[in-house]
Amino acid sequence: MIDAALLLDWELERECDLVIAVRAPEAVQLERLERDRGWDRDEARRRLAVQRPDDELAAAADVVLDNIGSREALADAARAAVRSRLEHRARGSGSDAPAC
Repeated sequence: MIDAALLLDWELERECDLVIAVRAPEAVQLERLERDRGWDRDEARRRLAVQRPDDELAAAADVVLDNIGSREALADAARAAVRSRLEHRARGSGSDAPAC
C-alpha cells in the first residue's frame, strides 16, 4: 500500500492494481488544515491551490471516496474498496500487479 499525494506525479499508479482517490469539499479541507496543522486560512488556501484538482485525481482513480465524515468512516470505506478488489481478483478477473 502506498499513501502518496504525489502518486500521479511519480507515475506510480501504473504499478498499482487499485488507486483510491480521497476527496473532501474545500470548506472541509480548510477547516481540517486549520485545526490539524495550525495553518491560517490563507496558508491553507495557498497549499490547496497547488494540488491537482479533485476531478483530475478522480479520473485517474479506480475508486473515489468522499471524506466528509469521521476517520473511522473513511477507513471503513477504504477497507471495503480493497476487499472488493481482492474478491474480484480472487475470481480471476484482476491483475497481478501489486496493490497500492
